Amino acid sequence: TRAFYSEALGEGIDRAYLCYQPLDSKELIQLWSSFSDQCVDEVYNLEKAEENWGYQEELKGVFYTLTESFETAVPQSANDENQEVSIVYLASTDEPLKDVDTMKEVVEMLLSSHASATLPFFTHIGIARSPFIKKQDIHPKVSLHLHSFGARVVQKVYKEEKIAMVTSPLDKMAELFLHHLGQAKVYKSCLKKKARI
Repeated sequence: TRAFYSEALGEGIDRAYLCYQPLDSKELIQLWSSFSDQCVDEVYNLEKAEENWGYQEELKGVFYTLTESFETAVPQSANDENQEVSIVYLASTDEPLKDVDTMKEVVEMLLSSHASATLPFFTHIGIARSPFIKKQDIHPKVSLHLHSFGARVVQKVYKEEKIAMVTSPLDKMAELFLHHLGQAKVYKSCLKKKARI
């Protein structure tokens, strides 16, 4: 079993924890796949209720991508010590999650992290806020904290052997990377008009 990591989002911020959960069992794979699927259903429900988040289509796409990444990469991870697929998430508890109902109540934002012992880089796929958390209960401007925490854990697990993170962010996330990290730390190329950082 691979290690679970967590840390507080910041001093003076109550009930907000950054967590790193390796998906190293069929039960965890099923749990997070089910949560991602239910997030898609909830986004559809929000659309029917005409609650305008302004990015429903993007959000559905992100959760579809998350579920697809579980279905394709995770089975290999569960049987191969050289590969690791994990969920990096922000929640109101620092304990590992065990059921979808609890996840609906406590998970605020999540992404999937993919790494291999044989490669010098890792990737983050599909960052999104949970549609089950009310707008008034969210913590603003936490996406980079989530990416940074996930990267630090990967560096710790692989003893700083990873030299870069490769990702294909939406335009807004690409802007945040460039703004906060600067051109010197970000290599950006365009492949099929999608930003790869």
